[in-house]
Amino acid sequence: MTETNVTFFRNAMVAACAALVSGVLLRPQISSALVERGDQRLYRGSASAALPYYHRALAFAPGDGVAIDRYAFSAILLRDRRSLQDAVAATTSYLPAHPFDDRVRADRAFALRLLGEDPRAERDFFIAGSSARDPRLLTLAGYSALRAGDRHRARTLWRDALSLDRSFRPASLALARH
Repeated sequence: MTETNVTFFRNAMVAACAALVSGVLLRPQISSALVERGDQRLYRGSASAALPYYHRALAFAPGDGVAIDRYAFSAILLRDRRSLQDAVAATTSYLPAHPFDDRVRADRAFALRLLGEDPRAERDFFIAGSSARDPRLLTLAGYSALRAGDRHRARTLWRDALSLDRSFRPASLALARH
């Protein structure tokens, strides 16, 4: 082997190592850039065009809460069964490491509700609503409980929502109707 060949291979190895190291170090920035691209598509009204960008962002940084949130939100907007199932899977894998991310838990609850999994949706709405002290999420938990056939639990959740905000009209209307 000539000195030129050795130098070429050495340079190629250094370049390959640099690319690998930079790929690892730049994962969050790449994920953020992909989320930004997805947001541009979403703001133009195309959740279906945004979803692949968010999916790629998750491939680079599976623990990126913003990417998970946008991915699930886009799936919810699409209301496509497969996308909703993928969103539930993505949020479910994320939440054990980030159990207090109420935004992602609420996203999973919305997706579960659209999939007709009301008992699981009620649980997630309740956890997120209680943690965030959000009467909207507790009211949605109540509606999920009602759809699951538990009227007593639904009424309890609506009362909980009103205990956080006495003027929250959706909870008081739900109590009056059910």
